[in-house]
Amino acid sequence: MAIENAIYTARAKAMGGRVGSAKSDDGQINLKLDRPVEMGGKGNGTNPEQLFAAATQPVSSVPRKLLRESATFGSRKR
Repeated sequence: MAIENAIYTARAKAMGGRVGSAKSDDGQINLKLDRPVEMGGKGNGTNPEQLFAAATQPVSSVPRKLLRESATFGSRKR
């Protein structure tokens, strides 16, 4: 199923795998990637796990906020 009315499309490119770079088409993200020291890397860059952790929290907080608001609305005294 195609999305007919996309509001926004994000584009980014990663090159070199876990030891490489990542850049968004608008230049807001321009990162050197490296494995963490604990995983055998030099720790000289951001690792994909950090990006995942940073990116998923804002997205997953929206459903939680909606559920909270829904629960609050349903429990109000009339």
